[in-house]
Amino acid sequence: MSLSTTKNLNERKALRSWKTLSDPSDGRFTLGIDSFILPQLVIWEGDRPYWRSGLWNGNYLIGVQFNLIDFINAHMVVSSDKEGSVSAAYFYPNNSLLLTYMLTTEGKMTHIWW
Repeated sequence: MSLSTTKNLNERKALRSWKTLSDPSDGRFTLGIDSFILPQLVIWEGDRPYWRSGLWNGNYLIGVQFNLIDFINAHMVVSSDKEGSVSAAYFYPNNSLLLTYMLTTEGKMTHIWW
């Protein structure tokens, strides 16, 4: 999963929820990255923040509980530049693992792997 934002251009690459379980049009929730002070993940309901992770401390998102197996096997890389662009990528190094991320209609982030 890759997320990004550029402050100066007001551009955002984000993950959107479905409207309903049977309607794949854009729903109420968006998962993206916010870089107001330090990078953090945010789920917005419309234009309002619904959930925030802790800030990125260079190694992990402070205050976010990870499943131990996911934490050991996954990597998150956050980078930024002087122009205000911030990107985050969360991935598993095992290429044989099929993985998809979803934002549910209730605004919860989940993933499925097989």
